Amino acid sequence: VGINLLTGDETWSAELTSHIKDTLLDLTRGVLYISDSLQGLLAYSLTELSDGESLPDVLEPLWVQKLPSSGRMDLMPLPGGGVLVSYRDTLSAFSLEGDIFWEEESEGYLSAWALAEDALLFTTLNQEAPIFSADVNGLYSWDESLPGLPVVAGDQSWLYSDNGLYQLELEDQSSRRVYDLPTALIRRSTAFGLSDGRLVLMHTDAADRRLLVFDANG
Repeated sequence: VGINLLTGDETWSAELTSHIKDTLLDLTRGVLYISDSLQGLLAYSLTELSDGESLPDVLEPLWVQKLPSSGRMDLMPLPGGGVLVSYRDTLSAFSLEGDIFWEEESEGYLSAWALAEDALLFTTLNQEAPIFSADVNGLYSWDESLPGLPVVAGDQSWLYSDNGLYQLELEDQSSRRVYDLPTALIRRSTAFGLSDGRLVLMHTDAADRRLLVFDANG
């Protein structure tokens, strides 16, 4: 179902013959990716329609990549287009056309991700695993083990970890803690960027809850 974000009205609907595990919408390129428990990874075209044209009742995929049917499967966007799939102990990167860029072993199930201009940032549920970044050329493991929520706000990248807020430097894959916090209950907390480049943390710990807003300098 397509929803107009300004009015809440339904703009289109179509039936998908899929058993959905996860979805990822590439708004820029008009592609919907779906991980399916029976077929694997599917890509559908949702490009802007001409006036008066409607989607068919049943959408047919642009392409299908067969992947293992059992277990969790998570989808993340690659900078410049394409999709990174996390399943079992594997990470597989696919192009817009369904060709594989690369494949690597993973270090745990996906925890959270954020897309910067030139890199995808993500963390896993493995508390000892490093921060990861990825692009169409490969996977990069940072030197530091920092669980938490990566966030992109404007041209700055951040990580909201259980002990504070870190500013991330993508070029040298380093981090700097800019604000200390009591140990966060990450699953009850969240972080997101605003359109003006500011960062919002909704922090929860064992004794307190607070709302914090940071500018681009932290």
